Amino acid sequence: MTKHTTIFRITILGLIAMPYCSGCFGNEPQWKEGIAKLEKPLVDFRKNFGQALIRHSAALQNKGRIEDVKKMSEVIKLYESGDWPEVDSRILGNLEGNYIIHFERIRKQFEKTIRSAAAKINDPAFNAMAEEKMKYWRQPWGPYKLLTERDRLIAYQWKVKGSIQMRAGGDNPALTGNPKKSTKEILENAGITFQPGASAFYNTGDSTVIVRNQAGQLILVDEFLSSTNLQ
Repeated sequence: MTKHTTIFRITILGLIAMPYCSGCFGNEPQWKEGIAKLEKPLVDFRKNFGQALIRHSAALQNKGRIEDVKKMSEVIKLYESGDWPEVDSRILGNLEGNYIIHFERIRKQFEKTIRSAAAKINDPAFNAMAEEKMKYWRQPWGPYKLLTERDRLIAYQWKVKGSIQMRAGGDNPALTGNPKKSTKEILENAGITFQPGASAFYNTGDSTVIVRNQAGQLILVDEFLSSTNLQ
């Protein structure tokens, strides 16, 4: 469980536990305050990703990759303005995949919780505010917008658990003598598509599924692994 998820769940419990009455959480200013608390993990994530870019640039500096540091300076500048450049994924490492997957997880939890609050409050004014906020966070922004709109291939890896086909012999049926489906085939059967150059494999050494694909397909992989209780 990530730090952001933990904070988010604590916030959720606090909000849901509040009595939804006109004297407590029943007028517009207090509604806005409550929604702002629910939004905080999303706001924090956006801010922390900018800090992650800075730390990554410093790591490249320590490795003497001066030209890559110059490119990272441009990445940071564009990110702060809400844009995202076409940058070689070898420079960014896993940053793009981390951004897409973790932001989407937090956003979905935000929607789930605010819908629950709306059902409890059952007030048209609150419902309108909730819909407006959900619409705002669904609007692609910065790297999320450009990564989900482009055909760019990015990578992400998941730590998995459970005795599934991916675990027995990894992607090599010969290791067990049992003809298992490859990780890619399993994901394709779950509705994930792989364009030329995209890949998926299971690392038996550390029990991780590593996928290189378009951002939208990575989100679908995350949903599949979560729904099958593999994470």
